[in-house]
Amino acid sequence: MANALFSGIPNEFPILRTDMWSLLFPPEMNISERFQVTAQRPSWSNSVKELKYKNSFTKYKGPTRFNNINISFRDVVGPSVMQKLYNWQREHYDPVTGCGGYPSIYKKNITLVMEDECGNPVQQWIFYGCFIASLNGGNLNMEDDANPATVELEIAYDYVSLEF
Repeated sequence: MANALFSGIPNEFPILRTDMWSLLFPPEMNISERFQVTAQRPSWSNSVKELKYKNSFTKYKGPTRFNNINISFRDVVGPSVMQKLYNWQREHYDPVTGCGGYPSIYKKNITLVMEDECGNPVQQWIFYGCFIASLNGGNLNMEDDANPATVELEIAYDYVSLEF
């Protein structure tokens, strides 16, 4: 009897795996998905508001907040991932001129594609209005045994949409 209840679940519905995904940056940024190590799917929260009526409260949804996502990369020798992300950062603020950038220039759309075991896209999220919240070139340590250098990126975005 117990086998009849659960017999079709693993075979009928393949599991989305956490190691089968790609982040697609705009082509002009030339950031390959081969260097991506970790990322996050979107998350958001709705604030809860209350309205008092006589001796009780009624709740309703307030503004929605989209939470930042974190991405880590393996860095490579030229042109490095850090150099490409630094170039994007310079669209936000250029330390040479002291000028801040325009949102129409530094905001980008980034696509997260979840894939099946064959690499076919099965879920696609588009993050709209992405910009760098923080960029970290990673720690260096002479005692490490040839571990790859990493780059940590935190991205803020306006909103996200699930395309399929």
